[in-house]
Amino acid sequence: MQKEFTVTEGPAMITLSRSIHLSPVLWPLLICITIFTPYIIAVSLNHVSPFLPSISKSAAFEPEGSIFGILMTLVAFYGLMMMFSRYLQLDAAVQGDLKGVLQKVAKLNKVALPFGVSCLLGVVVVGNFQSSLHEESLVMGKVKKGSSLGKIHDAGTAFLLVCGILYYWLQTAISYHTVKVGFNSKCVFTYRLVLSGIMTFTGVGYPFFKWFSYTKFNGSVEYWSPGDGGYILHVVNCAGEWVACLSLALYAVSFYKEFQNFLR
Repeated sequence: MQKEFTVTEGPAMITLSRSIHLSPVLWPLLICITIFTPYIIAVSLNHVSPFLPSISKSAAFEPEGSIFGILMTLVAFYGLMMMFSRYLQLDAAVQGDLKGVLQKVAKLNKVALPFGVSCLLGVVVVGNFQSSLHEESLVMGKVKKGSSLGKIHDAGTAFLLVCGILYYWLQTAISYHTVKVGFNSKCVFTYRLVLSGIMTFTGVGYPFFKWFSYTKFNGSVEYWSPGDGGYILHVVNCAGEWVACLSLALYAVSFYKEFQNFLR
């Protein structure tokens, strides 16, 4: 299918295309480095159990906590560049739309960017407001006074998940409309649709499994074992958190071809 639009080139756009065209690969790679580096350090220092600790728990101690904070800030900064480039790319495509079929894309694009920026703000909060195993406040289902840093961390996590999921659903909706003009393929749209569904299911579901696991918990916060109450729920919770984060990274990879063809 041939494209039914042209893209208006400008100095700023050309600069972006030269400097950030690899971001759909480099940003997901940075996300993976950010979540796996603290995990490897925490396991090597015997800070957490090697089998499926939560991502935040892997960064609950030092030095992995400080490394996690630095890397999360880099993820937010680089993600902002990528999302802004995506916004400019779609805006240029709308301006070059010869038949006016991308008007819905223009509206969706304007709505998506604030959600993307808000998601990245949540990334910064999660990385820089940490407290050592503040989940202990939920042990045995008793509500105790938790640390203020822990509450801020949890609020940042909620912001990251909700805004990130909404941003990707909006990008999926945009992909549905841009398929019609050959901007991306149906396979790309389907890929994004599936990952959006996975992120929604795991991102919304795992906090509930986390809460229920702690209502039955009766062991060590750092080292859950099969004999501890709520162990199965804990495994499901942590698996959901890792899957949601990795799905977020894998979604971004789908922009690679579009960024390669961006403003040639």
